[in-house]
Amino acid sequence: MEKKKRQMNQLIALGVAAAGLALTVFLPWWVYRLAAAVMFICGMLVWRRLGQKRSENDWKNRAEAIHHEWLGILNQFRHDWMNDLQVLYGYAQLKKTDSVLSAILHARDKLAIDGNISRIGIPSLVSGLFALRVKQSPLKLDISLAEDVNLSELPLAGEKIRGVMSGVVTAFCEHAAAVSTPPGNLRLYINVDERHLILDFAYTGGYDGAELANRLERTIKQAGGNLESSRDFRDGGANVELRIPFSA
Repeated sequence: MEKKKRQMNQLIALGVAAAGLALTVFLPWWVYRLAAAVMFICGMLVWRRLGQKRSENDWKNRAEAIHHEWLGILNQFRHDWMNDLQVLYGYAQLKKTDSVLSAILHARDKLAIDGNISRIGIPSLVSGLFALRVKQSPLKLDISLAEDVNLSELPLAGEKIRGVMSGVVTAFCEHAAAVSTPPGNLRLYINVDERHLILDFAYTGGYDGAELANRLERTIKQAGGNLESSRDFRDGGANVELRIPFSA
């Protein structure tokens, strides 16, 4: 309803502006032309203001959606950690020391992966990877970075990195883990050399080779530039290495 009202107000403003413009052309008297010019200017100012208000509302809606997404991620984190603590407490009550140690190591590994994701340095990519980690994902995602690597500090556009990385992860989610029982495991190692950002994906599990290969090919073509890639598809797993030159 609010959107329709805003559109109607914009149409009215444009109508006033158009009427003013028409009067400036067809009326011969300078008084009427002056009044018509004022109508045109006022109409355009109102139309511009309504357009700015719509942009502000769109921005507020996007910000609210992001806030809701992060609240969902935090709630899922809380739920997962409560489950882990309950398991740990149960093992401790039963005095199963080996199981207690195993649960602690599992929690440590989870924290390490989450810490690696937070170090990536591109907010939109960090948000997407955290969402994939905590939601019902068809695969297990494990991310590690070389020391002192922060993607936001590299001479590359953040959106390009996000597009390539999320495109490959999505390809595995849709075409690899979908046919894997139990769910597959996708490990991503992020590194750099003097001229490239290196993304090394290693997947273990079942997958649809033809569909996965096609999707990866589209993702690489969409990335453009001089992106270098090597792909190895085999029974029970696949490896994909992407090298993105800093000049891309």
